Amino acid sequence: MAKVSVIMPSLNVAPYIRECMESVLAQTMSNIEILCIDAGSTDGTWEILLEYARRDRRISVIHSDRKSYGYQVNQGIKMA
Repeated sequence: MAKVSVIMPSLNVAPYIRECMESVLAQTMSNIEILCIDAGSTDGTWEILLEYARRDRRISVIHSDRKSYGYQVNQGIKMA
């Protein structure tokens, strides 16, 4: 069980998502889970997140059916 859950909502942030993911993965605490909640990105964000999830089992990529930051965060909290 992870000690820390990182919740990352996203929607069309392809230019920034790699930097964000690398920052989280560079943390010294390794006992974490990274919950990426995407709200239907159309710019390649979803595919980038899946690429990271294939390389690191701590990463989960979840599709949100609503384009709402608050809804995405709440979805992540429920999963954590």
